[in-house]
Amino acid sequence: MPSRSEQFRADIEGAYDLDAPERITLDELCRAIDVIDRLDPVADVVEIRMQQMVWSRLYGQLNLPEADGTMLAASSSRGKRAADIRWKREREARHA
Repeated sequence: MPSRSEQFRADIEGAYDLDAPERITLDELCRAIDVIDRLDPVADVVEIRMQQMVWSRLYGQLNLPEADGTMLAASSSRGKRAADIRWKREREARHA
């Protein structure tokens, strides 16, 4: 069974034709997934969160199209990310 990073790489490479800089970013994304998977979810909470932020920033740099094929403008992308974070915090607060 492939690791999460191997599966992620296969999914992205199967769906998109990446140029050289994008492939480098994909390499870094996969490394971040590997680091997260090696960390202890209880003892390394802060490091996991830091790696997740790194991953999120790198993923945003890929600027992949939305599911419908449209590209988000940089400001729309930032707004979408901010809204996603805000809703995630609200969901977590409700379940805490």
